[in-house]
Amino acid sequence: EMTLASRLSTHANLGHFDDRGLFFRIAMGNLAVVQCQAAVVGCLAAVVACCLNALTTGVFRSEHILLMTSAAVAAASAASLL
Repeated sequence: EMTLASRLSTHANLGHFDDRGLFFRIAMGNLAVVQCQAAVVGCLAAVVACCLNALTTGVFRSEHILLMTSAAVAAASAASLL
């Protein structure tokens, strides 16, 4: 959220928010970037957690990766919208 606030405040200081159409394009673009960041970080965190689990237990289960990744991406996406 801090990077989003930083980008939006930079655009506001440059006067890009004076035009309503440009404001919505910039806002939607920046929100899309935040959503992509959340999805990537959630996916990476789930893969690392599953790899650490496989290293400690010696058992690698692909269904755990699918479940953890989907749950992490969904949670990160929901959290970044709120």
